[in-house]
Amino acid sequence: MSESPAELIAKFTVAVSENQRAVAAVVAALTFCTYDIVLSFPQEVKYIWRSKQSLITMLYFFVRYYSLINIICKGYYVWSVAAVPCIHLLAVDMVLLLRIFALYDRSKLVLTVLASLVFGECNQYQQSDHSDEISKVDLSVNQWANASLAKELIRGIAVVPPPYLGCATQVPSLKYNLISYILNFTLSLIFLAMTLKKLVENIQRLYGKLTWKSYKNVVAFAHDGSMFFALYVHRYFDLPQRMLIPVLESRTSATLLFEMIALFGVGGPIQVAITPWHLAMYSYSCSHLILNLRARGNSDQTWTETLSIQYTPRDDTGIQLGESLRFS
Repeated sequence: MSESPAELIAKFTVAVSENQRAVAAVVAALTFCTYDIVLSFPQEVKYIWRSKQSLITMLYFFVRYYSLINIICKGYYVWSVAAVPCIHLLAVDMVLLLRIFALYDRSKLVLTVLASLVFGECNQYQQSDHSDEISKVDLSVNQWANASLAKELIRGIAVVPPPYLGCATQVPSLKYNLISYILNFTLSLIFLAMTLKKLVENIQRLYGKLTWKSYKNVVAFAHDGSMFFALYVHRYFDLPQRMLIPVLESRTSATLLFEMIALFGVGGPIQVAITPWHLAMYSYSCSHLILNLRARGNSDQTWTETLSIQYTPRDDTGIQLGESLRFS
């Protein structure tokens, strides 16, 4: 049964409203990235651009600025959809790979396993479609899935009738992209598990066997949030700055999970609202990971040491992180 004109207009109105909210999410993520870049730019100049140029410098540039450029440039479907996994996610994975490699005392076995996982995520698939310009080209999983999505988006582009301006496209099937998300999410969880393992080992090595009282801090981790937990661990135990890595990896893992839920569980334009925040969290987490580690290596004050935190004892966990968290 065909829909009446009134029903079509109602659906179109909802789509326009959801599209406005999605655009607002893009603006918010762009504002967040820009504000963070401005705040941390002095650190960036000191620890990145004035230091010896290396692979980390190049990775920092891509992780920091590629997401910003992609959030801004939304006018080209192919570039905006297909280009991100090709460069940005690979750079993020390489940063986390190198950091865990350092955590495990530069173990060649760990490097080999992690490199196999990272590049295994980019196993070669052959996309052969004689009706398209791209034919018989070997692409990675992410590239193949997102390039397929981009081509379907282009096929569905149509000019919006007056009085509205611009163009619209139909949301295609995301079944191929689910493969890409599952692989990346699994790899992120592996990174997180390996880092948490090293965190526990370092605490045991520095402060002896973990007791039940020590495990109560995990309750604080879940109750007060991973960032508060990391700041508590860093100040209370005086652990190295590198122990903040679990927080950064848990944040990126959670963002990936939320994006998977939004893309495959929600319909309409609103489903893409979390995508710019996915890019923003990757940019923020990995860039600050590099900056903080270099700041610690130079024995200078880091951003965590400039935070003012109030601790109030509590019976069930032994600690209560105060509600006031401010930059001093």
